Amino acid sequence: MIDDQEAEEREVYNALDASEQKAIRFLLDCAASQPLFQPVRFHEWLAEWGMQSQGVTLAAYNELGIVRDLAAKLATKENWTDAGRNADVFFGGAVKIAIFCRTNEFIRTFAAFDFLFVRLFGGAVRPLTPSLFAAALLHPDVFVKETDARELESAMMARLTGWGTHEPVWFPNHPIPPFEPAPRHPG
Repeated sequence: MIDDQEAEEREVYNALDASEQKAIRFLLDCAASQPLFQPVRFHEWLAEWGMQSQGVTLAAYNELGIVRDLAAKLATKENWTDAGRNADVFFGGAVKIAIFCRTNEFIRTFAAFDFLFVRLFGGAVRPLTPSLFAAALLHPDVFVKETDARELESAMMARLTGWGTHEPVWFPNHPIPPFEPAPRHPG
């Protein structure tokens, strides 16, 4: 049975552009598979996106390799940021992932960005997603489009309203469970 929060999260996901939905599934796969990227999923993504995307797929795997370390830093508020003086704290590393997502046009909207980052890092990141999105959007390496002004406004509104720190309850994909042979029956 689906509870209200799960229904709401599914609705947010379903409202996203199909390419952003696909990118979210891909990026979650890359992050969830650390430290061993599952060859089956890797080949599925290459087959779906074509072999020319192998470089981007490997880059995503490498970029998202820091998710677990960053999640540990996020657990202690003192490690969130130090006003940009140190990229080793959570904010600097998270902005690096955000810039990667933007420069490769995986994520274009704030709604998709927030959905992805909450699933990568948990509910504790919710108060930071507007700032992370804005930092990536306004980074010199990111080409800003006219539509990005609306998305920046969406991030600002999210910051004003405050979304809390509740954990996500629904993920659009889960890592492939490890193979477990069926138990043998005596006889």
